[in-house]
Amino acid sequence: MKIAHRSIKVRLTFVTIAFTLLVTLTLVGISLYQLQQAARANLLHSVEFNLHLVAELMQADIQQLDRLRIGASVHPQTIDFLTAEDYARPGTVLHARLTEDMAENQAVRYLRRLIVTDVDQARRVQVGIFVDRIPVMPHVLHMLGEFDDNISSEWQGIANDPFSISGVEPVFYMMNPIRYGRAAETIGYIYIALSTNVILAPLSGYPLVEQGSIFLTIGSENYPILDNQFKEPVIFYNAQSSSDIPLNATTQIFTFENGGRYIAVSSPLGNTGLTLTQSFPTGLFFAEVLLAGQILLVIFAGVLVLVYIIARSVNQMAKETERLMESRIQDEKKKHELEYKMLQNQINPHFLYNTLNSIKWMASIQNATGIVEMTVSLSRLLMSVAKTNKTLVPLSRELGLLEDYFVISRYRFGGSITTQVDVPEEFLDCNIPIFSLQPLAENAIFHGFEAGNRAGAVMVTARSVDKNRLEIIVQDNGVGMDEDTIRDLFVENNSQGLFNKVGVRNVHARLQYEFGAEYGVHVESTFGEFTRVIVSIPR
Repeated sequence: MKIAHRSIKVRLTFVTIAFTLLVTLTLVGISLYQLQQAARANLLHSVEFNLHLVAELMQADIQQLDRLRIGASVHPQTIDFLTAEDYARPGTVLHARLTEDMAENQAVRYLRRLIVTDVDQARRVQVGIFVDRIPVMPHVLHMLGEFDDNISSEWQGIANDPFSISGVEPVFYMMNPIRYGRAAETIGYIYIALSTNVILAPLSGYPLVEQGSIFLTIGSENYPILDNQFKEPVIFYNAQSSSDIPLNATTQIFTFENGGRYIAVSSPLGNTGLTLTQSFPTGLFFAEVLLAGQILLVIFAGVLVLVYIIARSVNQMAKETERLMESRIQDEKKKHELEYKMLQNQINPHFLYNTLNSIKWMASIQNATGIVEMTVSLSRLLMSVAKTNKTLVPLSRELGLLEDYFVISRYRFGGSITTQVDVPEEFLDCNIPIFSLQPLAENAIFHGFEAGNRAGAVMVTARSVDKNRLEIIVQDNGVGMDEDTIRDLFVENNSQGLFNKVGVRNVHARLQYEFGAEYGVHVESTFGEFTRVIVSIPR
């Protein structure tokens, strides 16, 4: 009876342990699934961020060159050239005008040729950056394509330059009609060709995901980019939108098939009609998680075998077996939890690491000190936000933070915003709540210039009202405000700038909290002319 009783007890112990291991395996499986989802989201967001950075570089150059084409289509010199009976002199004038436009275009290094011709291809003016060229004669113009009124004003594809003697460098090209008069009659055509380096150069050093590919979509053609060259277009078979949520509303995430199943992240190149896409195998998400799962399965299999051996041991080992198995289960649980936390800790900084890496390669490919200066300014701002524990700081420090913000703004708006800080040295030791001036300058830039799509200037000055009061003035020559808008500034804080929830009303309240009701913020503005924000603090 004792032997039978102990045998039953051993079997019950085995069943209990096996059930416990099964539950633990289920919980670990759920945890691994959550880990996989987190890894997927971080990887997609990292790819999207990098893609948007390089897309902005590309679209800026392409749009600048496209403005050259649009300008050439409407120049009075172009109309004279295409409509005058004697077109020799108008042709010389048009060539000079186009050459002047090229000299002012920062992206001209990518322009291979721009051709203006009449409907019969009898008149021709050509400009561009040529290594070699064939004269643009009527009998060779057909090599560009068919000139007709149905041509769409969009980039039409990639092809070898038909007028290049070597013919080795492919170009992007576009053709469109030139219309004139009330009847919008077609009087000629314009052709523009850009070097594909406008796309390939920014991709130098791009942090491509392992097993990933990158594509440029022109119309319905998807051109792979491999070894710094464009390859023959491919088709995204069975393309379907993904349920993954992108960071940017213009980004598309989808899956497709092409010899395997892939997930892709697409970013448009502004309004150029071109799209940049990065893809990688869907199985990439599961590789590390699958390896961890396999290790766990091997461990559990070993534990189950060990339990089975112990369950068949002699009766004298029954109690020891129970204690040993319980100890082993707890150890395994702790191990799995530790592995899960370690994997989480590896994923958490993944996006930040890729962001910093992106800034690094971006600075490298541009060879521009501006990106370094902008990054340093942002770092100082963020360090001040993270580490400051003081409510009040000297005005000199606040102006330093403001200058860092101005550095970022000047690069962001490409020089269309100018800033000036003119504060006498005698006032620099006055105390002011930290981050009081930055949101006011941000309002000046966003509401005064960005919202109105205009250039302008922001000036920061200071004046002494009396021996006890100092006024700091933040003034812009932007769109201005009416009285209702000024009143709204002190009613509800809607600021969503670099430092969220810090608006005019908030600054006003902090000043009064620190110094009393006689201090704070006052706004003066004339609609369409200027806005002046006056900050009053004690001397």
